[in-house]
Amino acid sequence: MKLIIKYSLVVGIVLTKSVGFSQQLSFLNTNLANPTTLNPAKIGEKENEIFLHHRNQWIGIEGAPDLSLLTSSFKLGGTNSGIGFHVSNENFGIFNTVGGYVTYAHHFKIKNDQSFSMGIDVGVKKIGIDYAKVITVNDQDPILPAYDRAAAKFDINFGLSYRSNNFEAQLSALQLLGNIKGDFENHELDYLFSRHFFASLSYKIKMGKTISLIPIVQAVSVQGLNVNPEIIALLDFNDVFWIAGQYKYLRATAITVGINFKKAFTVSYSAEFATHELIKTNGGTHEIVFGIKLDKLSNKRGGGDLSSKKMEKTIMSYEERLEYMTKENVAQEQELEQQKQRIADLEKKASSLTYAEVQAMIDEANKNRPSVEIIKQAFKTKAESIQFEIGNAVLKTSSYIVLDEIIKVLKENESVSLTIKGFADSSGNDKNNLTLSQDRADTVKDYILSKNIDELRILSVGLGTKYPIATNETMKGRELNRRVELEVK
Repeated sequence: MKLIIKYSLVVGIVLTKSVGFSQQLSFLNTNLANPTTLNPAKIGEKENEIFLHHRNQWIGIEGAPDLSLLTSSFKLGGTNSGIGFHVSNENFGIFNTVGGYVTYAHHFKIKNDQSFSMGIDVGVKKIGIDYAKVITVNDQDPILPAYDRAAAKFDINFGLSYRSNNFEAQLSALQLLGNIKGDFENHELDYLFSRHFFASLSYKIKMGKTISLIPIVQAVSVQGLNVNPEIIALLDFNDVFWIAGQYKYLRATAITVGINFKKAFTVSYSAEFATHELIKTNGGTHEIVFGIKLDKLSNKRGGGDLSSKKMEKTIMSYEERLEYMTKENVAQEQELEQQKQRIADLEKKASSLTYAEVQAMIDEANKNRPSVEIIKQAFKTKAESIQFEIGNAVLKTSSYIVLDEIIKVLKENESVSLTIKGFADSSGNDKNNLTLSQDRADTVKDYILSKNIDELRILSVGLGTKYPIATNETMKGRELNRRVELEVK
């Protein structure tokens, strides 16, 4: 006898993945902490991260789904691309599904305040059936095979994301090759994967210096069935703590909380309770996620007390500046004596020289002395093109072209010295912003010094959020405030 089984069905209607439709995938509430679980376009968008999710659905109902998921997301060098890996294991009644995927995403910058991303997951999903879990009246029923069955299927997920200022839109299609039949060995069982769709719109509203409200409207669906809308209201407290309330139309309500420890660790928990009569008599659905931001972790492990180190660097910068200014005064005094000697020589010759001859001598003396004012203006313009990645001191690739031009001017004009001032926007606390601004100034200084420029000519100082040149209430304004300024001496 040939048995046809759909993955989302277990004995009884109660154990469908969601009432009234054949949902095979778990749409995690904790995707608020890790959006890559639902949209591959989010891979490599931020720091290098690893997340571990676990979800127990409908506590108290035997055979209800439980899911474990490990995801990772990495930026590809200085590019606008990212790569990720994730593996999953889900048990659901007599079924077990194991998946492994590789993800690639690319992020296109449309304007300073707009970006568009697309990503793709490619992997294999293996579904197995454990007949030992089947409850039967007759263990010798011929419909039951003598051993468990398993089969694997190639799978693809695809996602898009668009961001403009505080607005974001997402769209993803999961199990894109769905509705293609896969066969268990010996063709004793057949199964189908259904295509799933996810869409989301969100907008971040600043309610003060440290609090933001983010309303989210999203929808999930399985191909050929009804769209299921959801509404989320998320309160974020300076990206340290956040809480969200969620309503899933005619299905469930949920509350999700999350906290970031020292910007390196993330923990989030979600509790969901069904509102549909068929499945609300259970202990609810519970999720937990733990995340690590590898960039922040490596900084903390490798740098010891960063605040002390940055303070030490700042002090050293001022000491270097004092030493350089002392040498600069000596050089200026020497230059002044030389100028006096030139004037004296000109006065001696003035009686026998014409005005044109005197002017020619002055021009000859100064032809190799560049105008400091011209260099100041040029460096001010070029500094506006030195840009960093959001939230860190990594230079964008385009900045190296500008810095190479600055280095060329410094090599041609050895009398010119430079003070690099780093600034940050008002996101985050003042202590971290001061550290970040010093990091950015040091990054520029280190690159210039790597090109054989005398260290005594280059100073760096971080000024945090002081002296903003634009409002911090908009994304565009904050981007302008994340900057370095070049002061020419």
